[in-house]
Amino acid sequence: MKNDPEFRNVLRQAHIVLMPSNYESYGRVAVEAACAGIPAIVHPTEGLLEALGEAGIYCDRDDIPAWKAEIDKLYSNEIYYKKRSDLAFKLADGLNPEAEFDRLEVALLKTVADWKKAREVNVVMMWVSDKRIWEMTDGTWVTEQNGRIPQGAIRMAAGIGTEVPEETARAHGFLPPLPVSEAEQTGTVDQPEQVEGSLLNSKSLQPDEDKAQHAPEENKARGRKKKVA
Repeated sequence: MKNDPEFRNVLRQAHIVLMPSNYESYGRVAVEAACAGIPAIVHPTEGLLEALGEAGIYCDRDDIPAWKAEIDKLYSNEIYYKKRSDLAFKLADGLNPEAEFDRLEVALLKTVADWKKAREVNVVMMWVSDKRIWEMTDGTWVTEQNGRIPQGAIRMAAGIGTEVPEETARAHGFLPPLPVSEAEQTGTVDQPEQVEGSLLNSKSLQPDEDKAQHAPEENKARGRKKKVA
């Protein structure tokens, strides 16, 4: 066939579509064929498996006899061809662009959250010991007195000048406890949003991104006020 910019003209002359692709991120040709009720024999790439589901006929691209058998069956068995064609139409009827865009948006937001979490750098505040500290048998930390090792000590936990995480130093009484905020006292601490089973913390977004996603109407109103001013 000559190349035709109108794909419908190609599909009008097609009885079966073959896609022995080594890689397909989606498989638009097979989906367009399904919209015309044309069965597609494809190599089971991840994209084609997701796009076609039960409407696809799957053969390994290197299994030539399997492809020949499916082609012969589709040409010789009208009942089988109609069954595969009906499954293709069923897929086409189930396509819902609006719902798919919503699903894509959720997937992209989750990807952003996962990407930021993977690159998150936790800054640990350190406390510097000015004495030798020993760990006792019960797990507590005790400073030595007058250069003497405390009785019952099992190991030196920190020496003079050793950096210890503030959280650890605080847990052993070397730093005063952190003040409790009013929000924590009243139990009104903000919780991260739940997106498709993963945590998307709005605070992880940049301020402008956060406002754009979570308060679009508020931003629009604020923009109108600025113009009036």
